[in-house]
Amino acid sequence: MSLSALGSNLRLKRIELDVAQAALCGAVGITQSRLSKIERGSVKVTAEELGNIARFLGVPIAEFFRRPRALTPRERLALYIFEYELGPLERQSQATSIISAFEIYGSGLLVEDSPFAEAE
Repeated sequence: MSLSALGSNLRLKRIELDVAQAALCGAVGITQSRLSKIERGSVKVTAEELGNIARFLGVPIAEFFRRPRALTPRERLALYIFEYELGPLERQSQATSIISAFEIYGSGLLVEDSPFAEAE
């Protein structure tokens, strides 16, 4: 499994559980910069870090090694809003644009191909 796939799975699980990066970092003792790099797949995560993250999130480590699946339009929108924490008016404008794009392009992109995935 690639580092980016592992990082994407970790990030999606964190967001699914509504856990902010800052909260996770404080609980497991890593910097926000390090977590961001782990989630982007630009650094290797240690077994200890992965174990601590899994314990804090209340999931088995194996959860992070599952094959990435396609995100639904609703999941992409939730991911976008959560990650960028836009204000109410900005959210509405951005959400409308994103939903329009989903209607045009469909929802078949894999997580690592997502427009919200950061370039490696």
